[in-house]
Amino acid sequence: MKTTRLLCLLVLASFMSLSPKLWSFPISPNAQVTPSVIYNLKKSMAQFGTIFAGLEVLRIKEKKPDWEVIDASLKELREELTTMQKADEFHAYSDYTDALSASLSSVQLMAQRRDKSIFRGISKMSETCFQCHTAHRPANFNLPDQKD
Repeated sequence: MKTTRLLCLLVLASFMSLSPKLWSFPISPNAQVTPSVIYNLKKSMAQFGTIFAGLEVLRIKEKKPDWEVIDASLKELREELTTMQKADEFHAYSDYTDALSASLSSVQLMAQRRDKSIFRGISKMSETCFQCHTAHRPANFNLPDQKD
């Protein structure tokens, strides 16, 4: 329970530390976003988020980076990101996924070098996720479900 609360606080803190200039990617003006594109993107994002959360838990629990787990997780993140990019068949979100790809490449390089500051790179990568989430969340995202 403590770990869950801490993880939520870390995610919230990462989000709150973003500057408004990071939220500036527009959706492509000629983009066609169909329900199937959204469905497939959300499916990939959910898997990406699950893997990413595992890295955050690793950061909290371990004193030193577990390179074997980090390497495997980064490989899985790359695979999910590729799936996400393929799902975006009209390239409506390519600015975001391209930025995420660049950030992930930077973290993968840190892992290859066994850079002990890798968790800072992973936290920075989360900013890229929040750029898109901030720009595209529904207007009523923070309202509780209405019960009849």
